[in-house]
Amino acid sequence: MIDLKYIWVLISINRHILTTIQNEKSRKSLNSKCITTIKIQNQQQFFEFSHQSVLSNLYYAIDAIETAIQSHHSEEISLNLKNSEQMLQLPAMLDEDDFTASIPNRYLVCCSYFYLSLVRKLLGDEWHAALHFLQAVLVAPRVVWTEFAPELCESLFRKSENTSLEFVSFNFEEEINEVFVKEKARRYKECLVYYQVMLYGEIPWWSSYCGNNSANYMDVSNTSCVSSTSVHHESRLKTCNTYEKIHPMDPQDVMQEKLDARNINKFDSSMFTRSIEDVALSISKRIEKTSIDLNCRVEDLLIEEALQPLEFHLFDHASSRLRLGLKNHEESSNMKLQTSLGKYGEEYIVNTASIFESLICSSGTNYGSLKDVILDELLIVISTSKEEKELRASVSILTTIVSRNKSIIEDVKKKDIKTLELLPILVEIVCASSQSCYKSNKQEESLLMTPHAASLMIIEELVTSFDYATNNMHLEAISSPHFLSGLFEVAKNDNLEEFFSLTTILIKCMQFDSQCRKYVSKFTPLAPFLHLLDAENIRAKCTALEYFHEILCIPRSSAINLLQRIKRESRMDIMQILMQCAHQLQPDHQILAASVLIQFDTLNPTDKSLFREEAVQILLKALTSEESSEQILSASILSNLAGTYAWTGESYTAAWFLRKTGLNSPYHQNMIRNFNWLDHSLQDTSIDVWCSKIAKCIISVGDSIFYTLEKGLRSKMKKVSRDCLLTLSWLGCQISKNPDSLSNSASEIILRGVEQFLHPGMELDERLLACMCMFNYASGKGKQKLMHFSEGVKESLRRLSNITWMAEELHRVADFLLPNTSRISCVHTQILEVGRNFSISVCSLIYYKGLLFSGYSDGSIKVWDIRGHSASLVWDIKEHKKSVTCFSIYEPLDSLLSGSSDKTIRVWKMIQRNLECLEVIVMKEPIHHIRSHGETIFSITEKQGIKVVNKSREIRDIFKGKHGKCMAVAQGKLYTGCTDSSIQEYNTTHNREQEIKPPTRSWRKQSKPINSIVAYRDWLYSASRHVEGTTFKEWKRSGKPKISILTDKGDNVVAMEVVEDFLYLISSSSTSSIQIWLRGVPKKLGRISAGSKITSIYTANDIIFCGTEKGLIKGWIPL
Repeated sequence: MIDLKYIWVLISINRHILTTIQNEKSRKSLNSKCITTIKIQNQQQFFEFSHQSVLSNLYYAIDAIETAIQSHHSEEISLNLKNSEQMLQLPAMLDEDDFTASIPNRYLVCCSYFYLSLVRKLLGDEWHAALHFLQAVLVAPRVVWTEFAPELCESLFRKSENTSLEFVSFNFEEEINEVFVKEKARRYKECLVYYQVMLYGEIPWWSSYCGNNSANYMDVSNTSCVSSTSVHHESRLKTCNTYEKIHPMDPQDVMQEKLDARNINKFDSSMFTRSIEDVALSISKRIEKTSIDLNCRVEDLLIEEALQPLEFHLFDHASSRLRLGLKNHEESSNMKLQTSLGKYGEEYIVNTASIFESLICSSGTNYGSLKDVILDELLIVISTSKEEKELRASVSILTTIVSRNKSIIEDVKKKDIKTLELLPILVEIVCASSQSCYKSNKQEESLLMTPHAASLMIIEELVTSFDYATNNMHLEAISSPHFLSGLFEVAKNDNLEEFFSLTTILIKCMQFDSQCRKYVSKFTPLAPFLHLLDAENIRAKCTALEYFHEILCIPRSSAINLLQRIKRESRMDIMQILMQCAHQLQPDHQILAASVLIQFDTLNPTDKSLFREEAVQILLKALTSEESSEQILSASILSNLAGTYAWTGESYTAAWFLRKTGLNSPYHQNMIRNFNWLDHSLQDTSIDVWCSKIAKCIISVGDSIFYTLEKGLRSKMKKVSRDCLLTLSWLGCQISKNPDSLSNSASEIILRGVEQFLHPGMELDERLLACMCMFNYASGKGKQKLMHFSEGVKESLRRLSNITWMAEELHRVADFLLPNTSRISCVHTQILEVGRNFSISVCSLIYYKGLLFSGYSDGSIKVWDIRGHSASLVWDIKEHKKSVTCFSIYEPLDSLLSGSSDKTIRVWKMIQRNLECLEVIVMKEPIHHIRSHGETIFSITEKQGIKVVNKSREIRDIFKGKHGKCMAVAQGKLYTGCTDSSIQEYNTTHNREQEIKPPTRSWRKQSKPINSIVAYRDWLYSASRHVEGTTFKEWKRSGKPKISILTDKGDNVVAMEVVEDFLYLISSSSTSSIQIWLRGVPKKLGRISAGSKITSIYTANDIIFCGTEKGLIKGWIPL
């Protein structure tokens, strides 16, 4: 049944557009307004070519329309309209929230759609003319109302006949209620689209009214197709009246024939055709017999009489409104379907599902539209109804339809299901036991059964088919023991179709939440998944392998226990089955099968196994494959065979072996991304034994493993080369225990490839893993090979010696073998420049969780991901109100401290790769410096007082009478440089204060404050008028430095950083450059220029960073 209200909208819009086209004065006035706006902006400023192109397209499109209107030749008219429509596409596709040459895109898009409506009208396309006009309203209601069609908008968008217009008399000081206008325009548009589809191919009876020879604009708000008692309600869209006798609104309704539920599958789809034709014929006859005045109210009795033969509805609102589609779910849910659901039970569900199947099998646009209506209404009821019976019945209909025809899932996916609250009821149904679904007694009606498989299929779509944030939102809603236990109950059913969706959901839950992974690994029933692995169905085997691979990504001791449990509960030869999978499936699943097979085989006490060797060969073959996906997967699996995972499912193998290199300093640990160094998986004592066993398995294959891995080291894919390096690292732990012949053979093959990862400019974790490889593969007699390494290798080992004892020992051996050749490369090369000209200073820098944090003078913290010579902005956070002056690592919480001039210290922590502020510590003065040791935080405030904040957040002063300027923490003690040139030591363990360097006595009144103090190894360096350095013991013993660097007269060192080979200084006389001095001897090597005043300096992984007053961050490495 056509709701005449929306046809009046179509007619009104077309008549207005035609009037605009025919009224030359009005038309040219509109053109002038638009073109003037474009020209003004063009004259005011220079803008990009792309902006010029957009404005030119709009300008010439308007001109082409005008030419077409003035032309008298049909070919010329057609060509101009076609060109105009093409040119209008560009401005119509602009981002509405952006600007083009200072013109709001919203204005340009609105103009484009308005002129597109003129083009379509001139081409005789009344539907698209109206739709383009409504789209213009949706984009910019105010522009359309005030400039293009004020009278039409007044008629279309008033609230009701009895209320004054929301914005009837516009002046530019009043605000338009755009929400109301957009909502109404959206509703008009959706309904017109619907009718356009439903009436495709038919010649509409109202075409004659779209001209300008009819009466003036009708009052749309007074047009109705319902009874006179519903004047204040919107008319109801009788979309489903086209179903003939599907379900009566009331049991007392008279029906001309009844359908036998048992024979519902034989339902003749021709009934639908007759029904639709009857509706059209009935209305058409009434219209022909009735003189319709477009300005008059349509008589209610006329419409009701036309509808009498079709008073059978599947869905019809008892509430005052029905909004087409999925709008206003709360209002849409109160349908008479709900009453019907309670009355007709399972028979009704079967009937509805069967009718839906008939629609699927029927051809034609009408049937597809009716099918969409059923899906829309079912989804709305499921997401909004509060009645359990209604929910059960609606879900039963939907899932019964899905279970009969799985292709319907694709139709469901096309709906806007992510905005509906479908999950709660679907989860409840999945979790309910089969017994509870059928319980009944005299007081209660039986609850209807819902097929588990169909419910699981819908849940699967909700957690996989949308964007990352939406998928995670849905996963959060279902990640609970209650739901997981319900899934495990479903897993006990011997239903293959249920398993595919169920397994996908379980995998997604494990990837989303560590607690889910723990729960699944502990309580998962194994028999169903083992049965799946043994099935003939290829998809079943692949699904089982994906599940076992994911569930074994847990801490090593737990993974071993799970493997043993699987082996105990397996009633089949699981090794043989896995081997078959490794040979028969597609490459990616062959790799997964080989991985699981090797882990199972490692549980066996035997040193050699045919299964194991074949599985390793499969992984090596994949690693040399031409397919990048196979290389990446194979390299990742090989690198983690001997290691461990966190409960989050992230690999912690690298973290485990980096710990073995002596990487224990939080300062250095935070230069490596993605690891929580306090994670309990790193305390797992079973990893060493497992690593030894798995390494023996791999090494027994022979030299082919090392040739393949060496080739992987040279891969252009960063992930593959890094994973190969990690694999060589843990193999090296076993190689060092093997005969020299094996280690010599391996070292000959791989050491040259490993060398490339050792140098500055590589990631710190890669440099340390490369150092570990060199240490293990060059052990024993292999150390002679160090003689053949380049000077660059020796230099890199020296620079790493402060971080790992392995580098220190290797460097000592290299020094012994080559005592006369040693060099220090002094040339620094810029590798990095990030940021923009923010005109705000970079006040502080630090590495945390492998990301570079920068604090700015406007209170913002920008977080950068540095990858080689490039950087990307990860977060831009502004929670501090004033300048972020300092950072420090806070070890107890594995967190970061930021100090600010807004008198606060904030505690930040990385949680699931998101940065969160855990705490705000309020101080009484602006913060200039912060450091921490254990749970104690030290700060220097604006008045140069030195404050201590304990774990209870109590604040007290230390070094009373002294004014602090800078701080450093080393060996469990705080060292403070003061304004009187003294250095104070504070022992945190015994709460003891000591002066290790007294103030400099001078006849001058001007003091010489210590501007910077740095602890490196067992030395302490201070910078003021001079740079002085000596060991901690020597400071205490004599208070005199071992080295001293004098600056020019009147100059001061304002900032300093220290690395293995160099001192980096910034002096007050040259604040835009960094001086480079040798650390061992006081010798100046040169300087590097930052281009503007340097406001912060920081060293990490042999890179010297500086932040400037212009907001840039630059970095250099020594070659």
